[in-house]
Amino acid sequence: MRNFLILLALFSACNSLYLPEQVHIALDWEDTGMRVSWSADQPSYGSVVQYTPVNSPNDTVTKFAYSNMGSWKTFLNMDVSKILQRHIHVCTALMSGLIPGGYYKYRVGSEMYGWSSHFAFRAKRNFTDDPLIRLLVYGDFGIGQQAEATTERLIQETETYHYDAILHDGDMAYDFPSYDGSYGDRFMRQIEPYASKIPYMTSQGNHEADTATLHYLYRFNMPSKSKNLWYSFNLGKVHFLAYTSEPPFWNQTGLQKQQQEFIDNDLSTYNRTEYPWLVVFGHRPLYCSANWSTSGLEDWVPPVIRNNNDCLQDAQVVRNTFEELWHKYKVDFVINAHVHAYERLASVYHNVSVPCEYEDQNTCIGASEPVFVVTGTPGNQESYAPISPTPLPFSMAQDAGWGYSRLTVFNSTHLYWEQIRSVDQTISDWFWLIKSSKSTAYN
Repeated sequence: MRNFLILLALFSACNSLYLPEQVHIALDWEDTGMRVSWSADQPSYGSVVQYTPVNSPNDTVTKFAYSNMGSWKTFLNMDVSKILQRHIHVCTALMSGLIPGGYYKYRVGSEMYGWSSHFAFRAKRNFTDDPLIRLLVYGDFGIGQQAEATTERLIQETETYHYDAILHDGDMAYDFPSYDGSYGDRFMRQIEPYASKIPYMTSQGNHEADTATLHYLYRFNMPSKSKNLWYSFNLGKVHFLAYTSEPPFWNQTGLQKQQQEFIDNDLSTYNRTEYPWLVVFGHRPLYCSANWSTSGLEDWVPPVIRNNNDCLQDAQVVRNTFEELWHKYKVDFVINAHVHAYERLASVYHNVSVPCEYEDQNTCIGASEPVFVVTGTPGNQESYAPISPTPLPFSMAQDAGWGYSRLTVFNSTHLYWEQIRSVDQTISDWFWLIKSSKSTAYN
């Protein structure tokens, strides 16, 4: 009996190495598909995703109608403090043939090595009858105490399954490779409650470059031929384009050339009549307010920091790389992060505000250049940026409290944006961007 119990304990311990965790989903190229990714301490070949349609995400299921094989990828964690590097294993699979707008239950794993919990999601809608879309948006999200308030709110926000996607605009975990990759694991477990039910769409930040690059390329599975660095997708009346702002900061001229070719091809060929809104998101800002009241590059008393270089020299690099593209293709809305603060800016081109046909503090009708936002306050263990006492002349709103953003696009003409404070869920900023029938800029 004792030997049996020992064998049973050993079997259980071995099996725990293969149990799936860190489950999250993402949109697929096909409207009837949904990608799913997960991790385990050891790969279990033969892993699958099982899924089945349900009437409600709260339904209990005992059988799954469909099963698709997963594909494992293994990469080395690059923790500079370690001599021996840990192997990290990630599996991806596709849930295909989905009914538009239908609810599904799913699990990942295998009969031999064990299954994940049951998760639910809503398949991408066709938007024919109702083009309204809702998204949650933020960048610069870490782990630990600073991230707790936002994490709690995001779990609450997604309980209704009303959101069509979450946009994470770069900088995650702080950092994925840290402490033998455990920071990356903690972050992926932290987002699982909502990233397993709402498509989690990402862009690369500076904290996903250098030694963290492999984590970003393999932990996520965007509808991209560039391993998550740039891609596009459509929701409702919006064409979204994700891009990486990192190549010019790492002397990656060849990579930036590839990205620009993708952007040119994508934005010159997509159907602007069907998708009149064009929204792009990438990590580093083109515009943000520095603190001119200090003579140094940084205005800080840890953990409070506003790195002026982000909004001066670095912002100029980003503008030199991307601004003419956004002007050429008549981008409506640019979402950035990187600065650990919230800021909304007016319609801008070449560092000059371009008036809308009508505008006030919270409304722009008939913009002829993009409106910019920086949303970098969900919380991280690095720092947060105080409000700039010397805002740009076209800065419309600032907030330094922990928070996240909501994007709602109602139809072909009305886009609504708001910033939510995580502590009490009050709205600290809101904004309407409305297309004008008089304007020819976007026709």
